[in-house]
Parts: sequence; structure tokens; C-alpha cells
Amino acid sequence: MMKVIDLEAHFYTEDYIKYLRSRKDFPREEVHQSNIWLWMGPNLRVPRSFPLEEKLLDVGPKRIAEMDAAGVEVQVLSLAVPGVEQFDPGDGTAMAKQTNDELSEIIRKYPDRYIGLAALASQDPVEAAKELERSVKKLNMKGAKLNSHARG
Repeated sequence: MMKVIDLEAHFYTEDYIKYLRSRKDFPREEVHQSNIWLWMGPNLRVPRSFPLEEKLLDVGPKRIAEMDAAGVEVQVLSLAVPGVEQFDPGDGTAMAKQTNDELSEIIRKYPDRYIGLAALASQDPVEAAKELERSVKKLNMKGAKLNSHARG
């Protein structure tokens, strides 16, 4: 039987959501009674539902049960948008390290179900290279996801 691998699956961490909601600058999240607004810029807001965010936070048994029901054996996980390349270099690097550490724990807990791609703050190439090396050598990531845009 052929192995089914989901090559573009995403996740959030609680700390990442808190950070997005604490920001005054773009990108940021605003929570409203009926939904969440993800503000990517002054004229670009994306509506999000609470159930979607719950799915992005869930990397445990519920997600695995949904994978099983869909016939997906493995997911390649990367951080959902907005990526860390959207923040200033210091915050981007700090959030990359934090989310990569958490993704590493997910991979350790479910090694047969998840493969990790590191988040990198490409707006600081030197730190991004260091984080890629740490992520692959120490955190068991298989590579990194680089978005095609940084800070805009």
C-alpha cells in the first residue's frame, strides 16, 4: 500500500498566538465575538474562525484521528501564516526558536506521524543560518520552510 504524506500541514503554538494578539504593528490578530481578524497590513485583514485556530493548535490525538480517517500516514508540519519573517529581526528570530523548540517536542512525541520544517527569520540571514543548523542537528527537523516574502 502506498504511504500518503501531507506535504503542507500547518500548526500554531499557544505562545505564538499570544504574541500575535499582543502586537500593535502588523501582522497581528484581533479577537472579536464571532471571529478572529488576522491583520497582515493596513488594508489586508483575513477572517479566521475559532475552529480553524483550534485545529492549528491541535497536534495530538484529535488531529491524528483525522489523519487516520483521511488515510494520511504522515504530515510535514510548518508554522502557519504569518511566518516569523514578518516580524523585526530580533522578534522573528526569538519566535522561530520558540516555535522550532515546540515543533521538536511534537516530533519527539509522534515520530511516526510528523516531520518538521523549521521556521526561519530570513530577514536576519546570519541568525537564520544558525537556526537552520540547530534545527536540523539538534531538533530533528528535516529542513525549513521559507516563505517568498519578508515584511511585506
